[in-house]
Amino acid sequence: MTQPQAPVAHTLDGLPIFPAQRVPEGQAQPWGVTDAGDPIWHAPPGDVATGGPAPLGILSNGQLVYGTMDVSHGAGATPLWRKKRVLVPLALVLLVVAAGAVAPEEPDNPAAKNAAGERSVAPLPLGGGVQQAAEVEAKRVADAAAAKQAADAATAKSAADAAAAKSAADAAAVVKQAADAAAVKSAADAAVVVKQQAADAAAAKQAAAAAAQKASSAAEPEVPTAKRFANCADMQGTYPHGVGRPGAVDSTAGVPVTTFTRSAVIYEANSGSDRDDDGIACEKR
Repeated sequence: MTQPQAPVAHTLDGLPIFPAQRVPEGQAQPWGVTDAGDPIWHAPPGDVATGGPAPLGILSNGQLVYGTMDVSHGAGATPLWRKKRVLVPLALVLLVVAAGAVAPEEPDNPAAKNAAGERSVAPLPLGGGVQQAAEVEAKRVADAAAAKQAADAATAKSAADAAAAKSAADAAAVVKQAADAAAVKSAADAAVVVKQQAADAAAAKQAAAAAAQKASSAAEPEVPTAKRFANCADMQGTYPHGVGRPGAVDSTAGVPVTTFTRSAVIYEANSGSDRDDDGIACEKR
């Protein structure tokens, strides 16, 4: 793209900006070109910072260009490709190009093509700013999706942790309930054992008392009911050796009688037959 002699604007660092030539139909039309041949496109509204200065345009790499328009080529000036003094030379150039199209094809020259490509205007269907905005929006959507995924994962982990904690608490409650039930049963069993031991001890004590009473009854013969005898001969018919108080001792100069029947009741009923008052009535060997 060939720059005209007069620039239409200057960047903030003083570099000139020239008006762009008309491009073929169907390609994006830049409004200007730098002195290095880089096309400058109209900046989309989204690329203008709120409250900041409006850029002159945007490069193909998405970099905004700031500067000032020349007075003689303001924003409302007629583009170069619309001026009559440019249309005639442009028509001649188009004729030369058409004539070259039917001329013999020259051998490929990669170096020449590269040199020509460096000065050509690259089409930019969307514009660098629009593409950059699309990339920013795509990144924002991806970040939002990643954040939502992380939040969902955190929520799922929290729910899993809560379920695990509840399961552990339920298991602990079951274990405690079983331990409490076992402790209650153990205490009940111990109480039953103690009660049974007490009952056995009481039964043993009662049996011992009964045995002692029986042994006492066996040691002392049963004393018949008190009977008053008429005399010693009558008494000795029933009690051959007489009857005396328990613990009484025969009062005699010879061998004392020890085989008398011992009964305080019978003795008291026949105490009149005790002539020597030694506590034995009608003693006889």
